[in-house]
Amino acid sequence: MLFAMVGCGYVAEFYAKTLPNHPNLELAGVFDNDAERSRHSAKRYGVRCYSSLEEVLGDPTVQLVANLTNPRSHYGITKAALEAGKHVYSEKPLGICRTAYVRYVSNCCRYSRTY
Repeated sequence: MLFAMVGCGYVAEFYAKTLPNHPNLELAGVFDNDAERSRHSAKRYGVRCYSSLEEVLGDPTVQLVANLTNPRSHYGITKAALEAGKHVYSEKPLGICRTAYVRYVSNCCRYSRTY
């Protein structure tokens, strides 16, 4: 399954190092709001550097979005990815309040996607 990492901080490095343990996953590209961080990560991993979240979500080859951003951003990015027809993996916490958790489940059911 082709996936993109959104968020290229220290957590992304951990995920990239463990990719050999998951032969069914292939990193297609990366995106971070910090363009320099995106470019550095893309070069390091030898993958595409996306210039925006919209570009990630518009890429038909990306099936899964690994949401590795800060907790305040988790809900908005996850919702956008689900609406774009992507499966989502998110770091914890899933959100900053109980309402966000309820919305996650509702959105997954609505878009028939795995979260």
